Amino acid sequence: MFLKNSFVLEFSGLWVFFFFQGVGFFFFFQAEDGIRDFCLSRGLGDVYKRQEHIEKNGFLMLNAHKTLPSVSSLGYSMQDLVSLIENRKVFYCKALGKKPVYLSVTAYQLLKRAKPAAPLSEAAKEILKAMEKREAVDKADLKLLFPMDAKAFQKEFDYLLEHLYLTACAGKKLNSNWYSYLYCTARKFDRCVEGLHFHGNPKEALWNLVKGAMDKKNFELLCK
Repeated sequence: MFLKNSFVLEFSGLWVFFFFQGVGFFFFFQAEDGIRDFCLSRGLGDVYKRQEHIEKNGFLMLNAHKTLPSVSSLGYSMQDLVSLIENRKVFYCKALGKKPVYLSVTAYQLLKRAKPAAPLSEAAKEILKAMEKREAVDKADLKLLFPMDAKAFQKEFDYLLEHLYLTACAGKKLNSNWYSYLYCTARKFDRCVEGLHFHGNPKEALWNLVKGAMDKKNFELLCK
């Protein structure tokens, strides 16, 4: 469900979300690694409420979605997301149908246990190895280290995001409107959060966490 007085357009696979409220105007443009953000500024209380939503439901989609809660449908700004990322309150990945999604720390830790381990190509292993040597890295800078074309590099990078090997760890403000992410390995992320003390079926526990906002079909896609 989208918010009242809103509409979504798609241009060449990129989502644009518009939301009007009184004289306020919210605009999100989904770029490859970030959002063009014209969202009205808010206080810290609103940011905390948005953190509570993710922790309660376990996840939030970046792109507008017909049935799942998303950044645009809930009125998040890029500042909100960067704050959550830098404080290790969410784990960014592409685990749900190769689409960008923010997971709560608990959801990520459960999914990591429930999701089958994915084999890595030699190229993916080299990317991961290079990232292990860095605390945070810009994807464009990382690409310069590898003699492969941009499309092949993006495919390997997305695979690592899809299977929880990498995540966003910081925001990079390009100018007043555009942001991108800096990335780190999941291992580095794990060292910054409290470990999950859990005994039982992780997939069942994850379903109990997300079922208030996610249908079974998308849940199985998430765990695939």
